[in-house]
Amino acid sequence: MINPQPVIDPSTDRLLVRYGEGTSQRRIVAFALSDARAGRLTSGYRLVERALPDRKDWGVANPFQGFAAYGRYAYLLEGPRGNPSYLTTVDLNDVGNSTVVDRFATTAGQSLPGREPEGMAIWQSPSGPRLALGLYSNTSGTRQASVFCKSEFVWAVPEGDRTNTGPAVYRHPVNRSTTGAGYPDSAW
Repeated sequence: MINPQPVIDPSTDRLLVRYGEGTSQRRIVAFALSDARAGRLTSGYRLVERALPDRKDWGVANPFQGFAAYGRYAYLLEGPRGNPSYLTTVDLNDVGNSTVVDRFATTAGQSLPGREPEGMAIWQSPSGPRLALGLYSNTSGTRQASVFCKSEFVWAVPEGDRTNTGPAVYRHPVNRSTTGAGYPDSAW
């Protein structure tokens, strides 16, 4: 595994690890959190492993900045310093390669000086899960962190499957800033 980047999916109690294989191929592997805590991270304990879509020129222009997972989806944060950044939803249930379900630009925190996306997480709020996006900024030499979050899920129903009630895909509407820096909300 080259450059492993772990996250915990709070909806499934799984550890997911994004890692490189060779020079350009990225993969995600999932383990039961109980196995990960016990140090059982060998191939026999892998629940699922998927290749992520090849980012090619897109990846050069929009560096990977973090990811989060919830249910069958991984959410990738991509983009350079400045605006916009991109949220990419990837379906991990596809066999072999994962599929990009949605990708959209976010200008959350666009007024932050030196704004740069730095990471993502799932926030288990009392009103339900939310996707949180962390941004770095620099004001007169003072480094600051701001967190923006989506305030609702939009449930994804695969074409032709009207019985599927979950899990969720985040879409563009509604956002809230939880930054303490006093910057206004921005559209996702």
